[in-house]
Amino acid sequence: MRPRGPAESSPEDEPCDDGGILRRLLGQPALRELTERPPFAAAVISDPFGHALLGDPRQRTGWPQPVRVGGTRIGYVEGKRAAELADFLSVCAELNEENRALAAESLAKYRELSMLYQVTDRLLGAPDDGEVMALVVEEAKRFLRCDSACVLLLNEETGSLERFRCCGMPFHSRATLEVGNDPLGTVLQSGVGEIVNDVQADPRPVLADGGLRSIICSPIKSRNRLIGVVVVGSESPRHFNAADLQLLNNLAAQGGIAIEVARLYVALRRDSATPADLIYGLEDRPPGVTMLVLGAQHVFIAFMYLAVPVLIGLEGGLAPREIASLVSMSLIAMGLTTLLQFRRLGPVGCGYLAPAITSVIYLPPLLLAVNLGGISLVFGMTLMIGLFGLVFAQVLGRLRRLFPPEVCGVVVLMTGLSIIGVALPLLLGLGEMGTVDPDALTVGLVTLAAMVVCTISRVGRVRLYATLLGLLAGYVLSLWLGVVDRSLLDQLVAQPWVGLPAAPSLELSFSPLLVVPFVIASLAANIKVLGLITSAQMTNDVHWKRPDMRSIRGGIVADSVGNLASGVLGGVGTSMSAGNIGLTAATGATSRHIGIVVGGMFIALAFVPKLTAAITLMPAPVMGAGLLYTACFLVISGLEMIVSRLLDSRRTFVVGLAVLAGLGLELVPGAAAQAPPWAAAFLASPLAFSTTLAVCLHLLMGIGVSRRAAACWKGRVPGEEIFRFMERQGAAWGARPDVVRRASPALVELCEEVWSRGGETELGVSLVYDELHLAMEVRWQPGPHEEPARLERLIGHLQRRHDGRARLHSGNDGWLVRFDFEN
Repeated sequence: MRPRGPAESSPEDEPCDDGGILRRLLGQPALRELTERPPFAAAVISDPFGHALLGDPRQRTGWPQPVRVGGTRIGYVEGKRAAELADFLSVCAELNEENRALAAESLAKYRELSMLYQVTDRLLGAPDDGEVMALVVEEAKRFLRCDSACVLLLNEETGSLERFRCCGMPFHSRATLEVGNDPLGTVLQSGVGEIVNDVQADPRPVLADGGLRSIICSPIKSRNRLIGVVVVGSESPRHFNAADLQLLNNLAAQGGIAIEVARLYVALRRDSATPADLIYGLEDRPPGVTMLVLGAQHVFIAFMYLAVPVLIGLEGGLAPREIASLVSMSLIAMGLTTLLQFRRLGPVGCGYLAPAITSVIYLPPLLLAVNLGGISLVFGMTLMIGLFGLVFAQVLGRLRRLFPPEVCGVVVLMTGLSIIGVALPLLLGLGEMGTVDPDALTVGLVTLAAMVVCTISRVGRVRLYATLLGLLAGYVLSLWLGVVDRSLLDQLVAQPWVGLPAAPSLELSFSPLLVVPFVIASLAANIKVLGLITSAQMTNDVHWKRPDMRSIRGGIVADSVGNLASGVLGGVGTSMSAGNIGLTAATGATSRHIGIVVGGMFIALAFVPKLTAAITLMPAPVMGAGLLYTACFLVISGLEMIVSRLLDSRRTFVVGLAVLAGLGLELVPGAAAQAPPWAAAFLASPLAFSTTLAVCLHLLMGIGVSRRAAACWKGRVPGEEIFRFMERQGAAWGARPDVVRRASPALVELCEEVWSRGGETELGVSLVYDELHLAMEVRWQPGPHEEPARLERLIGHLQRRHDGRARLHSGNDGWLVRFDFEN
């Protein structure tokens, strides 16, 4: 009997190919030529189904010899020397398929490397770990062509997985998952990725409420420790292979590295809170010469206010020598105050570069004092200013509610605006008839323009010396145009270089009639200090959120000690300089070490009459330009403080009415002409009036400001609904956005934890908000499977993660969790 031929062979004998492999093999010219030559010229090569591929079918003789590749029949050889040719073709086919597999694998590796190279650039350029994980999810879903991708990060404190980023169907409805005996837990414990092509057939519990049929899990590592897992999946059954797992492993590894880089960057940025536009930050120490020049600029600004003791001396009819003594002693008090401010020494000092000046706020009550009781009453009431400031500093913590950021912003804004009324007439050179002096206007505009150009210049560090260069330009132009009186120059030449100031009168007196105007002026000055220190905090800290009351209290104490020293030495009232605070922001030099130079210069100049006279003889338009220059930065700083809070209708009236009232007094000076004597000093200062009005309006508008909201959820509620509830209430209250962003996820996680133990548990949530805190209470009746220890761990984790205080209480009416977030 003839052997069964290839066409007659049963398909059940062994697996066979469709003939494609043999056709590709015979398609190679060198191999085809070899098989067509002797001794194989008489052989017939057929595919598995008997169709001849090479040779004459009529020459089929003998037993068909199979050609195999890895156990798969790819064809037959018949005729002479069929067995040898079949073996030869089998070997060639094996080598050919191995080459094809290597080429395919190389191509896949090339594509994978190319993809990882492109993705790595994007991952390392991500600004934070949230963006990194979003990119990992996006790329995993795209390259693996899956329905869902999710990143879960491990919380080391609670040992649970938290859903960080997800695209597509989530693996679980909850935001947190406990690490258990499931594929995710296996991957985290072993650190090796895993494929589950049939989730329902897997014996382990796999995300019971998820809808995915096939998943791949890969660990995310950072610094050789597991920090999470990335999971991709398909809603329909799918066969993931080792290449898919390798690709996801590589992507997860790159994501882990990028997360570590992003976190290091965020930590570095958080630790380095100095704004990028500062040339010399708070702790930097400029070179010696640079520090001297920067200190000289602050001295120039402060000397513009020495007109206050001169005016008081003239009003009191003092002799020139006594006026000079009043100026010198005020200078010494300014120097002592500046030295006390630049560093915190216990309860004294704000810790910032904050030079002191003879304050214009105290001018109206001091003029009343010198007219009522002479210079001794000026010294006595200055001493009283210092004592009142010390008392005010001690109660400031309890009065914190009176000074929210918008009230401090009004103070700083009005401080800047109040400078305009003094500076603009000087810059314009207004005469007695209200005429403008063209030469003075030219000097003022050139001085101001020089300061502005130097400030915005990017040439070297010209910005540091903008004020000094502008003042020098103004001095030179004033001499050239004759704005400076030549007789004053003769007086300057006659002054000695070194001399002791005249001994002041050490008599002190006190008048009860002046207590009210001096208390009002002192209150306004201390609130101004509060606003200026807040402005300095904002300038030096890019992460500023709210005023540092300890620093503010220390600044007020240092200011008060300076006034005590001024009263004892024989000077006038001093206070922190708004112009100098504006100058630090303008020049980008806020180094506290400059305060040592400024304070030393103040004290030294009290014993150098020639230099004191040179500065006090500063041309009026130059002085006006310098004041306007610093006022710009105070106005902007005040506006930034005001808008740091979301303004509702209450805050709108507090800010608007206070600013309009202050501007009204500036624009209509006669509005306070009929005021009683005790209020004249108060109304004579628009800054004092607007400051006090802002505080009073804040108290008035704050009636009922503590607001409540409540919600009750019976059964499981989506997290999105809870987020919307919190955002809606936060917007209605005008709370800080970051407070709502911290409180909302804390509430969602707690609710999900309670519902995981009892899906129908009724939760009652109540919120209480005021200007300083957001309190949140969650109540429920515990179920039979409630674990107090587990809740305690979760609450501890929530308060650390979301920067709030949390407490768990149990009682007859159920369990209560109270959160408190500082606003």
